[in-house]
Amino acid sequence: MGVRLSALFFLIGIGAFAQPDPSLRFEVASVRRVDISANNGGVPVFFPTGGIGTSDPTHIAYHGVWLMNLIADAFGVRAEQISGPGWPSSDRYDIVANIPEGATKEQFNVMLGNLLRDRFHLRFHMDSKIVPAYALRIGKNGPKFKEAVRHDDEKTSSERIDAQGFPVPLPNSKGIVFLPHDGEAFIVGRDVPIADLARLLEHPGAGPMRPEDRPVIDETGLTAHYDFKIHYEYFRRPANDAGAVSDPVPTVFTAVQDQLGLKLEPSTAPIAHLTIESFDREPTDN
Repeated sequence: MGVRLSALFFLIGIGAFAQPDPSLRFEVASVRRVDISANNGGVPVFFPTGGIGTSDPTHIAYHGVWLMNLIADAFGVRAEQISGPGWPSSDRYDIVANIPEGATKEQFNVMLGNLLRDRFHLRFHMDSKIVPAYALRIGKNGPKFKEAVRHDDEKTSSERIDAQGFPVPLPNSKGIVFLPHDGEAFIVGRDVPIADLARLLEHPGAGPMRPEDRPVIDETGLTAHYDFKIHYEYFRRPANDAGAVSDPVPTVFTAVQDQLGLKLEPSTAPIAHLTIESFDREPTDN
């Protein structure tokens, strides 16, 4: 089913694409261009199924994905940090791939980059510049979340949303589960590094961060993986013509401080920029 929101979280920084391993490949990959028409709800966006950190880590399927999003994921930049031909942000593709067992998220990104090079003959160059950012830092009283624990003893629940509105992850799953609903975001993280949380918080639509859309840089110094929950305003609309909002929802800044014991502070950071030099619109044969 198509939805209007997507939870695509991007890496930041030049280090993410340095020295890719040309030997890392998906075991099997099918790629084809598809036509996705707009509907009454707007332009449909489809979530990928499977992939690293899910219950099906050796398979991934994208439906109607924009290549701009895949380039961003593969090479560690945000979509707005990419320039070049316009069609990677308009044409859409179905991609199905088998992932080697035991592959990490970093290795997956390299495989994705190699797929773009092999099947679309992507060529690009990188540079960087200093831009406004937010620094994610530890709050005065320290973090309110704990290091990740295993959840082997959990039973599979028929409930997909708990009493507070948070999504219910599968037992012993890893990663971030993101549920946007009625102007609010409900997020559960399991066995997640803080860098992934930082990428989540910079996602457009997070309350007052939306107009600025600054990158968020992890400056917490926390090096483990963690379990957490956070709930904040997400594309919130006024409840009436006067602009008042009934049942107020915390902004992302308030939620980070009150629910996680961290803080977001204005800063600057060197951010990578990717310039596409050449890219084939039609992929090579499967």
